[in-house]
Amino acid sequence: MSELTPTVRFFGTGARLAQPIGSLPAKTDLAFSLDAQGITLSGGDPLLAWQLPYRALIGARAVLVGFYVELSGWVSGRPFLLTIPTENLGGGTPQELIALLSPVSPSPTTTMMSGHSDGLLTARLTMKRKSKALIASAVLTVAVVVALVLALILQSSPGNGPSTTSQAHALAASMNLTINDFPSTWQADNPATAPLSGLLGTGTASKETPKQKKIYDEVVHAYQTCVGLSNAKDRMFGTAGVAPIAQVPSNPYGSVENGNLAEAGSVTQYYASTQDVQSDLAQMKRPQFARCFSEVMARFTIAFVSPSSITTPWPTVVTKSSTQLGVFVTGAATIINYPTTTGTTPIEIGVTSLIYGHYEQVLYTFASPGIFPVVERQQLLQIQVARLAGVNGASNA
Repeated sequence: MSELTPTVRFFGTGARLAQPIGSLPAKTDLAFSLDAQGITLSGGDPLLAWQLPYRALIGARAVLVGFYVELSGWVSGRPFLLTIPTENLGGGTPQELIALLSPVSPSPTTTMMSGHSDGLLTARLTMKRKSKALIASAVLTVAVVVALVLALILQSSPGNGPSTTSQAHALAASMNLTINDFPSTWQADNPATAPLSGLLGTGTASKETPKQKKIYDEVVHAYQTCVGLSNAKDRMFGTAGVAPIAQVPSNPYGSVENGNLAEAGSVTQYYASTQDVQSDLAQMKRPQFARCFSEVMARFTIAFVSPSSITTPWPTVVTKSSTQLGVFVTGAATIINYPTTTGTTPIEIGVTSLIYGHYEQVLYTFASPGIFPVVERQQLLQIQVARLAGVNGASNA
């Protein structure tokens, strides 16, 4: 063994994953080893191996539960749970194993491993129509692009919009969140692998399978039933929607505090006609919209892992709609229980829609296992309202 090869500290058999990781299946006995750099798992027929550096395990936590050590966290935006039987643990005691993992410093930045194809919603499934684009404009992502003339944002006449797609793109980007809008403890997450990458539309796109198409249609139908609109009249997911000139997501930003992973980002759309925006707004003012829209976004994050959850009545807290500085604001937060081998992990998905002039914006928030910080959510909302309304100094340009 060379000096560069880490010495294996713990090893054994019988470990199980709650969800598939890489090419390894869930709920199947795996061999494991842990050294100073990370975890190695192997198993299956043919034999497959997978390595997880500790730096890629976000919010790492190890606890002794009965006769098992449970190692949990987030990998590429997906919940990770590995159960290790203490009777098969070699190289040390369960307490020593926990001590090895405890010093791992959590970081909100996800940089390793591609997500499983049936995991959190991919960008392609979010954006099938104009309204899907609206959904992908959330507070959990932040884009930093130079803004053009802010006055164009304030024009209400359809004829006064930008003459090119590039101008509309720059205008939409200038309305998004940036790292400067967050406390100093927050960091930029990897746009491709962050927990909200699917809703923001920044994740890696893959070809849609018939199974995914079926699940997507079922989630959309649940939304349309909830809001009381047919597919022909639904402007969010149905055939009544009109596509924007430009749609731009921000980068996702995150923080880990006391074991709670929180993320936020935004997606902004620019429309050629304010009449189209007003037609969308009419549907958003329906009393049930905020709840139904938040629930459908939450269902997208779990439906591809647990299709039976599509019609589950998840708890949702609705914020009273308001108009601030001329910006219409409506939103809600839904808590879902993401399945694991030993139970579930709570995930809160917050969805806030902001409408002004030619703009439609969605502010997304994500938190697990707790809730998104109330103060940060309110501050982000105030920043975005001021930006859209054209308050001096509010643009991110």
